[in-house]
Amino acid sequence: MTRPALGPGRYGADDVEPGDWIDCGSVTVSAERILQFAELTGDRFEIHMSDAAARRHGFDRQVAHGLLVLSLVDGLKNQADAQFDARASKGGTGYSRRPFWRAMTWRSDSV
Repeated sequence: MTRPALGPGRYGADDVEPGDWIDCGSVTVSAERILQFAELTGDRFEIHMSDAAARRHGFDRQVAHGLLVLSLVDGLKNQADAQFDARASKGGTGYSRRPFWRAMTWRSDSV
């Protein structure tokens, strides 16, 4: 049986256990959002651009970018009534030690 969603408030790691969840609401992934994301990022791989192109690759219809979906979910999470305490990193991951990757990218940086 699924537990009810956590109520409004802030929750730290010690406040939650496996099976706890928050209600984040939902957002529709429209063709317009997909095309706006393609324009913003330059990722115009054809499965993202049209139903016909996606079908040529074996999909039923236009496919949303994975990073678009991740961003939408993160936005919903950050607007929910129940919040998990933030954890941020200023580096220290394996990626930050690679010369082609920086821990932070700031406004006006080139990537």
